[in-house]
Amino acid sequence: MSSSSWRTFSVKVGSWTPRERAAVALLAFCASLATVAWSQDWALQSEQSVQNTRLQRQQAEFDLAQAKDISVRKDIDDAVSKMRAMSIVGPSLGMARANFLSNVERLAKQSGLANIRISLPPPDDVSDASLQVLSANVTADFNWKTLSAMLEALDAPPLGFRVEAIERRSRGDQPSSVTLMLRAPFLKAAGQS
Repeated sequence: MSSSSWRTFSVKVGSWTPRERAAVALLAFCASLATVAWSQDWALQSEQSVQNTRLQRQQAEFDLAQAKDISVRKDIDDAVSKMRAMSIVGPSLGMARANFLSNVERLAKQSGLANIRISLPPPDDVSDASLQVLSANVTADFNWKTLSAMLEALDAPPLGFRVEAIERRSRGDQPSSVTLMLRAPFLKAAGQS
């Protein structure tokens, strides 16, 4: 404001009656109270908005962590299920070996192998291991058709039998023989000692 404007304002205010001056002062006081109340309300709303945003962020982070945890747990559960499906699961190594032997015999007979001889080499000396590998040697007369059927049977799910080696032997005038060296994982059943 310039000095002439200020003088004009002072002259006008000076000509007001005390009642008019009190009314103007009361209006100014009410306006300042309204401004204070509005600014406090705005500050409270801003603080509430900040808190809501923090809560939403925390909830989003929690949801993301939980989703990752569920995803990882699902992947682990899937891997464990696949491993169990491909393993011989049993309470003891002896029962697993018997189960392995009966499965190998059944597959060999179903495949049509002739003169079947199965030997189970002694297991590796692994004490208190929950996962071990079982081995078997299957010897039979050589025939392409029955050998192919046996290999297809061994490859069929859910069996986890792995063919380590195949040896074919010919001895003069005797029929040729074939030996399959098989391996299968043994998984000790949970809760078994």
